[in-house]
Amino acid sequence: MNYASNQAAAGVMPLDVALYRACKASHGNIAAIAANNGFNLSTFTKQVDINFANAQVSPEGVEAILRHTKAACILDSIAAAHGGVAWFEIPDVTHTASADFLLNIAKIANEFSDLCNTVSNAMQDNHIDELERLKIKKDGYRLISAVLAVMALADAKAVQDE
Repeated sequence: MNYASNQAAAGVMPLDVALYRACKASHGNIAAIAANNGFNLSTFTKQVDINFANAQVSPEGVEAILRHTKAACILDSIAAAHGGVAWFEIPDVTHTASADFLLNIAKIANEFSDLCNTVSNAMQDNHIDELERLKIKKDGYRLISAVLAVMALADAKAVQDE
């Protein structure tokens, strides 16, 4: 399967591509994952390689790759495959100052602006193609993530003040 790099950058990759890219993102990932999980390196390499005809990663392999790489693209793929599901990483706000609230509110405004611009650009021809749809989803999820960061800051601050 050939998955265009601009589509991968703009939106959600198929799971096999996400797993492959996560493993290739840093030199030594595949070997480290195989070693840490008792996988045969040669077999695991073939399972992950999307260019290998019978590539198929086991559920244990998916979990090992995700645990090692923390690659968001894997979770994006799983959520997209399910449909109607989104996932969000709750930021670590244990060492956050009150001024960060304002910075995060500004980030929400920027993310909302990016989403509005993406939708506006996509609707210029009154039609949204697949690449535009993927960009809208990606910007939308970034906006939701920014809102969650503010909520996490509020939770952390509330605990500190008690």
